[in-house]
Amino acid sequence: MLIVGKDRKMFIYALKQNSSYFVTSGFLIYSVGVSPNGSYAAYASDEENNVKVIDTQTKASIGVFGGNAMTISKILFINENDIYSPIVV
Repeated sequence: MLIVGKDRKMFIYALKQNSSYFVTSGFLIYSVGVSPNGSYAAYASDEENNVKVIDTQTKASIGVFGGNAMTISKILFINENDIYSPIVV
């Protein structure tokens, strides 16, 4: 489960493991997404509309995906390997 707030933090709750932690962003987090089995989390990470993906188990950064011309409003995982962020105009 992912929860974000105005404090620029994304909280990750691993319900099966009964654990939680948070990731701090330098920018207000507008959108988040989680992969179908919960292995990966993604969030809109900065004012350049980049999406950062992390491994929820190891907390390691998987990558940053850019090229978005507008503010990210949705982050959807199609499966464990494919991510989609539609632009709503």
